This record gives sequence, C-alpha cells and structure tokens, in this order.
Amino acid sequence: MNEPNHPAAGKAGIARMLIIEHYCPGLPEPARYVPMQRLLSSLHFLLLVITPLMGCAAGVADELPQMVGKSAEQLTKEHGATLRSLTKTTNENHFVPTPWHVWKFNTPKHEPRYVVFSGQNIFMIPGTSSASIVLLSASGAEVGSWHFSTGWRIDIKSARTSFDDKLRTQLITVSTAPVINGRDVAQQHFALMDDKLYFIRMEDSKGRLIRNHYFFRQPNVGWKPAIQRFGRLGGSLGVSSVALAPRCPHLPIWNSHESRQTTNERSQRDRRGCEARACFPHG
Repeated sequence: MNEPNHPAAGKAGIARMLIIEHYCPGLPEPARYVPMQRLLSSLHFLLLVITPLMGCAAGVADELPQMVGKSAEQLTKEHGATLRSLTKTTNENHFVPTPWHVWKFNTPKHEPRYVVFSGQNIFMIPGTSSASIVLLSASGAEVGSWHFSTGWRIDIKSARTSFDDKLRTQLITVSTAPVINGRDVAQQHFALMDDKLYFIRMEDSKGRLIRNHYFFRQPNVGWKPAIQRFGRLGGSLGVSSVALAPRCPHLPIWNSHESRQTTNERSQRDRRGCEARACFPHG
C-alpha cells in the first residue's frame, strides 16, 4: 500500500535561509557577524599558506632518502625541482653549481644529516670553478649552506665523503686539477663539525701540503680565514686558536708532525712568514 504524498511544511524550504540570515540571534548583526567573518577569513588564509608548506616539508623528508647515492644525471632528472628549491637556484642561471651528490651521515648525537654537494666546472679561461654545500636535517630543514671557490684556473673533477677516525668527524674531499697555468691543487679537504664547515687541508698531486696566497686578487680555494677558536677539532689538530690576518697566506693542517708544534714555534713562524697552521670555519 502506497503512503500518501503529503506536502512539506510551509517553512521547510526556507529553513536554510533563516539560518544564514540570523547568525547570532538576540544580538545586533554588525556586532558579532563582521568580526567573526574576519576571523574565519584569516584562518582560511593561514590554512592556505601553511598546508602547502607542511606538505612540501613532508615531501622533502620523504624524498631525501631516495636521492642518496644517485648520479648527477639521475638527481637532475628525478629530483630537479626539489633540489632547485633546496639549493635556491633556477634553470635560468647556468653559472651556479649544480647538484652532483646527496650524502647522508649521523652526527655524534645520532642526528641524521643530509649533504647536497653541488659543483660548477670552470667555464672560461682565465676563470674559476666553484662548489656549494647545503646541510639539511632529516625533515629537510636547512642547517647550513656554503658556497666557495675551488680555485683560479683550477677545474673541479669529483667529490666524495668519508668519516675520519682521528678527527672523529665527517669529511668532504674535493678532487681538482690545474687548467692552463693553474696551480697544482689535487685535493681539498673540508670537515663538517657541529653543523659548521671547516677547510682543513689542501694538497698537490704528490700529496704535499700547499697553502693559499690571500694577497692575490684571483679567487683562492675556499674562503678567507678569520680568528676563531676550534674546541674539539682544534684539539685534535693541536691548534687552540688562529693568529692569522685575513690576507695572510695559510697552510692547512692535518698531519701529526705539524700538530706537535708548540705555541712559541707557531708564533715565531707567524711573525716571520705569517704561515700559521690552522683550519678555518665558514659560516
């Protein structure tokens, strides 16, 4: 038996309209509705801004482990957009370092760190090659970033990372080669200590220590030194502080017989030839 089809109540069709028209019964409309509308608009704007950022951060955190160990070609092809965002570069700028490697290591406090190493070959002669290092946390947040020259008339060839037991820290070794009257700089060693980058040693093709000459106008390897204290790293190297003018040549330290020098010996040599043995932090 079919139920009778009764018409709806007379006010049923306008119930929604009544709800919309009367936001705060009993109070004047301008006193409650306008401030509430502004608050809701502000919350909506914050959601529009924060939600993509949260999604982006989560995406980077998930993507970073996938980048580790891939070649430069794979990184560009599969993760180009993310890496451009992390390194703050664009496709239009062809004269900045491009990502070559993504490495992962753990700090002494067992905190995961990712390193995006980028290199730029020498593109004109005379000219310079360069590199950049971006240090990231496991969430993809930037911990530190550094951009530096790898030498005038010197081309950058490759880079690798390793853990040094003596210094108890992560090292980055950059391999380079001279180009048309360039200096014989074969190895450049950098240390990541306490989320800072230190330039600790430079060698020629025979493994001998060499130094920068900061009085030259052409770009040197790394950056200009500053007077700093090194804590644990300096103690491992036998150096407690640097007494070196910014334009004074520096000879990086990283071997045992140099680290056994006394303070007086270092001071005498500093006065004679400004040849302080030290490693220089950047950033």
